[in-house]
Amino acid sequence: MKIQNTILAVAALTLSSAAMAVPTYTATYLGNDCVSTMGATCADLGSTMSGVSGGAVIAPATSVSGVAKRPGDDTSNGAQVLSYNVTSRNNNPVGAATDIVITGLDGAFDFYWGSIDSYNIVDFYLGADKVSYNGNQAFAATGAAGTAANFNTDGYFSFSGIFDKVVLSSSGGVAFEVARAMSVPEPGTFALLGLGLAGLGAARRRQKA
Repeated sequence: MKIQNTILAVAALTLSSAAMAVPTYTATYLGNDCVSTMGATCADLGSTMSGVSGGAVIAPATSVSGVAKRPGDDTSNGAQVLSYNVTSRNNNPVGAATDIVITGLDGAFDFYWGSIDSYNIVDFYLGADKVSYNGNQAFAATGAAGTAANFNTDGYFSFSGIFDKVVLSSSGGVAFEVARAMSVPEPGTFALLGLGLAGLGAARRRQKA
């Protein structure tokens, strides 16, 4: 009887904890580049992770004159939105009016925020509950001068916490251009690969001898 009561108590506690769970996040600003020290480059979200839908994809990120640009450049002109993923109230480019939705997350998400605007919103969901992070908060995290226009500032952000879905939306014009650094092997992986190749070479030399 005591064992049964203990099991019921644990089950009740588990259900209570699940019912009380709410989405949380911690935002970290990583700098204004969409590259890593290992040389990773930007790509659209769908190429770097699964569970991405909505928005429009523009790649490669080049201007109308063919000059390479970072996501977020030249955003004052709807015909020159330069990005990999974009969601925009004005539906310019065509197909960009829908929100960008990323599902299947396990409390971690990172992306390059091109052209930070006050009306860009990042919503973190856990079930039906959500908490938000807006462009003003992101802009403040970059430490950019207060007199600078938000849309002239870019930033790479990493989020961790309790959430399983993220929605990127914009209530502004041609807005919320985003990308993500492509993943690259960790330095330790390269070291192990080098040792493996060296061992393979030695084994072949022994066979020949």
